[in-house]
Amino acid sequence: MTIVAVLKAIMFYIIAKLFTDKKLNLSQPFSPDLRRFILNLSYLSLAIGLFSYYGFNYSVWMTKKGLEAADLKALNIAGADVWIFMAVILFVIVQIVKRGIEIQNENDLTI
Repeated sequence: MTIVAVLKAIMFYIIAKLFTDKKLNLSQPFSPDLRRFILNLSYLSLAIGLFSYYGFNYSVWMTKKGLEAADLKALNIAGADVWIFMAVILFVIVQIVKRGIEIQNENDLTI
């Protein structure tokens, strides 16, 4: 539960840092900084999804052992499938941005 909360805080910090550093250039939207940013978000969301999944399974296991059932919504570890799906979608977006960077660099070299 703590690991998931820390990873969510790191994700929020990275998103806030992008907007405060103003590294997003609209004249050339495909940049290595944007690719690195989305890739980091993808890795973080995958880690959040995996730790949420294992936390959920651990909670179910503890309930089977006779402990009182925990409220998973209160623990904020439910919904691992959504985080993993988000990681996959962000990884696809990273591949699109990577191709966009290649096309943009090709276009800059063309007279």
